[in-house]
Amino acid sequence: MIVRTQKDRSFKGKAAVGEPRGQALTTFPSLYLRPNLQSQGGVPATGTLFTCPDIIPKGQSAVADWEHALSTAASYASDTGQNISGGQPNYIYVRGRNGGTVAKAATVTLYYAPNGIVQSPSQWRGNVIPTDQAQPNGAIPQTPPGTVGVCDATFNWENPPTPPNNQHFCLFAQFNDAANSNPFPDVGTVFDMAHLILNNLGWGWRNVTLIPSAPDWQLSQPLAIPANFKPLDNYRVQAVPTGWVGWDIEIDCSRTDADGQPIHLARTRIVTDGAPVGLSSVPLEAGFLADLRVNLYAPAGQSPPINAHISIQVAAVVTSESGLREAQARGLVDTAYLRRLKQSVGDLGGAPAVYLPQGAYSYRVSDSPQTLEWWQYRVVGIA
Repeated sequence: MIVRTQKDRSFKGKAAVGEPRGQALTTFPSLYLRPNLQSQGGVPATGTLFTCPDIIPKGQSAVADWEHALSTAASYASDTGQNISGGQPNYIYVRGRNGGTVAKAATVTLYYAPNGIVQSPSQWRGNVIPTDQAQPNGAIPQTPPGTVGVCDATFNWENPPTPPNNQHFCLFAQFNDAANSNPFPDVGTVFDMAHLILNNLGWGWRNVTLIPSAPDWQLSQPLAIPANFKPLDNYRVQAVPTGWVGWDIEIDCSRTDADGQPIHLARTRIVTDGAPVGLSSVPLEAGFLADLRVNLYAPAGQSPPINAHISIQVAAVVTSESGLREAQARGLVDTAYLRRLKQSVGDLGGAPAVYLPQGAYSYRVSDSPQTLEWWQYRVVGIA
């Protein structure tokens, strides 16, 4: 006798990596990323797959005290992410809620992919966005059940390329642990990828649009205050351009200062050769380390002359009477520098101050081909 059976035509894709089996879950049992703002960690998730509000691009706007600011109830209930700016540093933050019953920690890796290859993770596995400390991962510390943890690192997408064929970019965040319980996925179809994102909330996916906004020249150096310096001090952060009259200059930093304010000089026209431009008093704590960036914008059709140069400088600001006396006694008062400073900014006003240089990176324009190349590095200060 021939028995006819109904063929099962339902789709059988690869199971999501790390997806719990053999049990019905209402909440993902570990740190999780939401696929959309309406998600509460339910598995499988519903709604849009690619609007993760826990991957938070902020452009060049560093978030003060981000580990606290992005974990509040009000912040978690909103999506403040922005689009990506081309040719600029883009600071990106990642957070997650613990849906388990015990405290959880996780490493965090951030990737980018043109939308045309999202279904083939093997093609974008190497597209890792590093932190502003040039590390491939950050970490969410031990986070109690039901609470929100924020990655301890700021991711810095320095210079996003133009996506091919008018595509957009997708950002992917991956949570993992020491046991590698959430390894990189082995999927190969759009169905597999959708299944992964809906069932394994250790992955988050956010689509972003690239907004062209590239400076003509861009410099990047670490802004570092040694750990054995004063616990808190004020610093002058500046650039000294020569040969760039008529250009615009802009300064940004991947982290805020000790008061939670952006370290930022808005786009400013260079009008005098050799005149310092920047921030006069930035409070920074010992051990501070971030990425400092200087952008230069050319007037239409203009190139800088060969050997035009620019120096990025950091100096401690001394205003106390005892400090001023010591600087004077040691011959550390740079009268020529103060004269140039007064010429560029006018009457300094306020209390007397001495600027003790801590270091400078210098660049100059070379020929054949014309590039802005690293020139020299010097460190000066009190021995």
